[in-house]
Amino acid sequence: MPNPTNAQYAMTGHPPKTPLYPAYTFRASPTYFAWVRLPATDIHTLRREPGFEGQNIYFYLNHPIRFICITAPVVAIEDLFSRFVLLTLDDGSGATVAVKIERKTKERPVGEWGGVAREALPETVVEGVRVKAGRGAFEVFVEGVRVDIGTVLKVKGVVETWRDQRQMLAKRIVLARGMTEVLEWEELARWRGIVGQPWVLSQERVRELDAEERRWIEEKRRKREEKRAMQEKHERKRRKLERNV
Repeated sequence: MPNPTNAQYAMTGHPPKTPLYPAYTFRASPTYFAWVRLPATDIHTLRREPGFEGQNIYFYLNHPIRFICITAPVVAIEDLFSRFVLLTLDDGSGATVAVKIERKTKERPVGEWGGVAREALPETVVEGVRVKAGRGAFEVFVEGVRVDIGTVLKVKGVVETWRDQRQMLAKRIVLARGMTEVLEWEELARWRGIVGQPWVLSQERVRELDAEERRWIEEKRRKREEKRAMQEKHERKRRKLERNV
């Protein structure tokens, strides 16, 4: 079942009673750099927060999440305008999730006036995923194997929102062979133990992370000033040489 606090937020719009830490603390989070295993029901309850717009960061309780992973059978395959492949996965959690795969394209000339159009290629931006499209036929291949209804895939991707529904933009896709599906269920259970409880940082740890962030910002500023000073030095030298010619 999805976490009630997060699900309640999705339905009511009222934030859960868990503090959101400043963005500079996120690197200490167990979820921020990880492929977080979530069931489809929980993917749909991931929420956005004011102040983090455009950063592709979603929250589960107060866990910042950018990357997600799901292993499930395919229940639908669609061709979207010859630009995207849309796979629908059903993990048995009570919801399905759409996985969008971007196809590679190339430009081709159109008409007599130098116009161009984009033509979809069999390759996609996801390694090992190809498309075979023809008149009345559309097939998707993962690792050289045709994907059918019921094929179990392991998908890693980022969260997107389309018409107020969460979906995945695929980054990696592999076939779930052998014990993979069993191992992924174990990983899912482990992640439920992590994200099912609020992320807690001590005040001392927050202060440490704040100090680290300030040092990092100062170091960037120093390197930027050194680079600018070096460029100005070279420019002065160049002008001096030009005057002496």
